[in-house]
Amino acid sequence: MASVFFAVFIVGSTLVFLDASIQKAERDNTLTEIAAGQGQAIRSHLDHLLSATFALELTLRKSDGKIGDFPDLARELIASYNGVSRVKLAPDGVVQKINPLKGNEDAIGHDLLKDPKRRKEALKAIKSKKLTLAGPVKLIQGGVAVIGRLPVFLP
Repeated sequence: MASVFFAVFIVGSTLVFLDASIQKAERDNTLTEIAAGQGQAIRSHLDHLLSATFALELTLRKSDGKIGDFPDLARELIASYNGVSRVKLAPDGVVQKINPLKGNEDAIGHDLLKDPKRRKEALKAIKSKKLTLAGPVKLIQGGVAVIGRLPVFLP
């Protein structure tokens, strides 16, 4: 009798363990699918935001680096690329134009190549000649941001 009880106990315990393992695997799979979906959504949103950088690059190339009405162009980029909060131009690594200017005045004149907190990432962008991401970083003018940098080399 004791051996029957012991056998039933072992079989029952094994079934409970297997059921718990299956439920955990199903939860893990569901969480993995959710995380993958969220990761793809974040990547898609970032790609959308960073495409504003390529639009600015194209404008710079077409105008030989001279943008007549930068504030107007920047406003259009910000309006067209929901989530972009500011647009900067930093010829030779020095921020010369930023829009919106209000609240960002402290960034004007900021030398990215001389700032120990920005130099490494700025040089990485220059060396790669590709769009790079930095951040999250604390901004000089306050706040935190992820920054997309795309060096533009003009003849």
